[in-house]
Amino acid sequence: MAATIHDADERQIVSARDFWLIFTVLAAIVALPLILNEYPAMPDYPNDLARLHVLAQNLRGASSRYYEVRHVLVPTMALDVVALWLVQLGLPENVALRLFAGTALLLPLAGVLALSRGTHRREPWLALLAIPIAYNLYWIWGFLNYEFSCGLAFLCTALWLRTRDRLAARRPIVHGLLFGFFGWLILCSHLEGFGVLALLLLACEAPTLFGKERNKSQRRRTLQRLVLAFVLPVLAYMLCFDRGPGGGTFWSNVAQSKIAGVVAPLFSYSRSIAIIELGLTVGLLAYLGWRRRVSWPPSGLWAMGLLFAAFLLLPTDTLGSAFLDRRLMPVLAFIALAFAEARPSQRETQLIVVLAICLVALKFAEVQIAWSETSRMFAQVRTALQQLPRDARVMTEVLMDGPNMEFPPARRVAAFAVIDRAAFAPNLSAYPVIDSRLAYWPEALVMRNGFTDILISSGQAPDWNRVCRQYDAVLIIGRRTRLVTPSCATSMQTETQFELFRIRNPA
Repeated sequence: MAATIHDADERQIVSARDFWLIFTVLAAIVALPLILNEYPAMPDYPNDLARLHVLAQNLRGASSRYYEVRHVLVPTMALDVVALWLVQLGLPENVALRLFAGTALLLPLAGVLALSRGTHRREPWLALLAIPIAYNLYWIWGFLNYEFSCGLAFLCTALWLRTRDRLAARRPIVHGLLFGFFGWLILCSHLEGFGVLALLLLACEAPTLFGKERNKSQRRRTLQRLVLAFVLPVLAYMLCFDRGPGGGTFWSNVAQSKIAGVVAPLFSYSRSIAIIELGLTVGLLAYLGWRRRVSWPPSGLWAMGLLFAAFLLLPTDTLGSAFLDRRLMPVLAFIALAFAEARPSQRETQLIVVLAICLVALKFAEVQIAWSETSRMFAQVRTALQQLPRDARVMTEVLMDGPNMEFPPARRVAAFAVIDRAAFAPNLSAYPVIDSRLAYWPEALVMRNGFTDILISSGQAPDWNRVCRQYDAVLIIGRRTRLVTPSCATSMQTETQFELFRIRNPA
């Protein structure tokens, strides 16, 4: 009998070690492209790098002719604080930004593990399927503040569950105030990340608030804690944060937006690969459900229901956030795997591991191929832009080749000139275009008016009259036939995917 118990314990120990080893190796693999490539193929990456450079220069006492730093609280500060702190520690700006991007990649996975372990107290084998979701569409696009804040929201929710039976039961006010502070930190990281936290905390307490056997005293304490956790960050946002222009609210292409959101968790660069991976993942979960090997607790069902309802009801854009609704689908996928209580057999566990390895390998290959090509292109563009004079004004025009205008994701590459030549790029993300600690000086804002991301078809020419009046250079991105250029434009460098023109005698 003793030998049997010992053997069972030994098998459990080995299983635990196997899980943590596999999870660690797969998580390291998904982070590997950030080490292998100098520039990630994220549309926002050059923009974020330029913003980080201007903020770092401001700390050193250097000013910019075109941009100023606003010393205000804005609900998108994770990158500004964390990456800037890494630069102050002595890391190069590009290394600091890639390290922050890696943190934003892995933090949601840590949150999934914390939620799963805190809920079920066993090795969460289904959490392995969350690893390829780290490459979701919005991390690939470079929404790093949002991804970072979602990871914090997952960890905060896990801590809420961990402490509610002790600290919350004895000192509900202290518990609510503590999580109000955590909520404020997440709000500083990203506004929508705080929204995710609010939905998750509400879902965790929904069985207490709305269950059939609810105790009035327990319900009152729970409401008290939730109010403190939500109200303090909301009041801080209303009273202390600069909320910027806000922007309008749009429900554009609603049906298309919702359908696109379904594949967003596993979509990086190829929709076909995303659909295949989504089908395999959903198929495995359906099989485990049919075998009654997986279930979800009431709090998990509430979380998935609230997130899906928010996805259906939210507009496409509001408060300056693009793809507001679709961003929630990767969160929903993470949460579904985090709360899932799996009881797989040995063979089913092996099946989960094999599928996770295959999905991670496929995503790694897809991302690495895209990044290696784009990283070379970014390096070529940056070298070309270094030929410009200091304080140059650089316009970018993107020639669309078919419906996909994000690969190569080069619409913001003129931002490299902001770093190397203290130049002006009209599509740099800065106030009042978005909530940001970086803003355009009045002179730059006037030049920017009417010129942001100019997207033209392959057979179309840029608006040379406007370019020649206001800019010192124009960067044409995309494969093209030879352009007919005016006398003011002289080609400086021509490559397969771009051409840089110098503008003479601008107004």
